[in-house]
Amino acid sequence: DWDVLLDFKTRSPITSHSGPWGLSDANSPKDAKYYCGSLGQAISCRSAKSNTDSKCQVKVTEELLHSLITQFPDGHIFNMDCRSNLASSIDSPNRNSEIPGPNFEIIRQISLCLSQQLPEAKCVLFYPLWDWSKSRWLAGTLAWVNGTRRPLGIEDLHYFKAFGDSMISEVSRIHWTACENSKFDFVTSISHELRSPLHGILASAELLHDIPLQTAHRDMVNMISTSGLTLLDTIDHL
Repeated sequence: DWDVLLDFKTRSPITSHSGPWGLSDANSPKDAKYYCGSLGQAISCRSAKSNTDSKCQVKVTEELLHSLITQFPDGHIFNMDCRSNLASSIDSPNRNSEIPGPNFEIIRQISLCLSQQLPEAKCVLFYPLWDWSKSRWLAGTLAWVNGTRRPLGIEDLHYFKAFGDSMISEVSRIHWTACENSKFDFVTSISHELRSPLHGILASAELLHDIPLQTAHRDMVNMISTSGLTLLDTIDHL
């Protein structure tokens, strides 16, 4: 049903809604345009005009993605028709009903940017992905249709919310697995690095037991042996 589905990610994480257009770097040149990295694309070029692969490559600027996330943290459906687009802004859910939604002028400006990026799109759905484990936005998802036979509705926005939560859960599981593997590799490496000198200490203490020593010296050797064996047992438990 959808012509294109994309996930975009900026160079720096978006942790707050700092401004109306959410520029990633205040010191960047005004004329510079930085494009988001694409995490995944499923593109269908069914238009007669789109007969080359270059036509299918879609780039979204970081400024546009920051603007979408800032203004529509709960997602939004844009109809390229201005009157329909204003009506669609009322249907989009808000995280907090007390917080006013974006005004019509902002919706019009963002719709204009989307129409420039997606000239053939008739209806565009945007939904951001919130990484709850790191408390920041992970990426933004765009889906659109090029025809009017299957317009995107509010039920599609609910579907993408559930689908986005599933993706975030999978990302969190992958990060957790990687973290567990890193801890296992660390403990294994430390265990090996500690065992070698510890075995040398215990072997030296055992050799000292065979040498005639004074009582005080022998007590010191016994303390070294006991402490070394205790440390070796702790490493085995780790």
